[in-house]
Amino acid sequence: VLLSVLFCFILWGEPISPADIVGLGVLLLGILLITYKRGSAHLTRGWVIYSLLFLIFGAAIGLVFKAFSKSGSGRAGDMMIVACIVMLISYTVICLVCGGQLSRLPAMIRSPKSGFLPVALIAGVLSCTYNRLNIFLSGELIGAVFFPCFNGGVVILSTVLGGLLLREKLNGVQLLGTALG
Repeated sequence: VLLSVLFCFILWGEPISPADIVGLGVLLLGILLITYKRGSAHLTRGWVIYSLLFLIFGAAIGLVFKAFSKSGSGRAGDMMIVACIVMLISYTVICLVCGGQLSRLPAMIRSPKSGFLPVALIAGVLSCTYNRLNIFLSGELIGAVFFPCFNGGVVILSTVLGGLLLREKLNGVQLLGTALG
């Protein structure tokens, strides 16, 4: 969230008000309260590196949405087609790296269950709808509003849905974090 908002400020001169800064602080505190667990496992160097890479690439995705929206093209379908081509190329490379050995691929890819196709199609339609909406919104809203909703909203919604659908028990700190978010 912070990287994305900062880049919008630097690259496109989007405003950041004191209220935006306070709001970002409250959101980040909420996310910290939701995700932090006291006495959790020791942080390894690999975990820190992967987390930093995730933060950078996560920020990059939103910035690509915003750059595409600001390009004036306005054709989200073009971006979605390019994304599909990149995914197909990536999948092909993964298969080639596995050397054609199906045993090295995840079980779901090797032998999908009979109900796999409808679920995959529904997930694909929802994903395309979600991404098209984000492409549109990233062009309409300033970064200080869009990115907290886009990134922070995923954490908050995941927490709420985990409690409702998966019956995960949220402690008082996590509930406070959800309310702050």
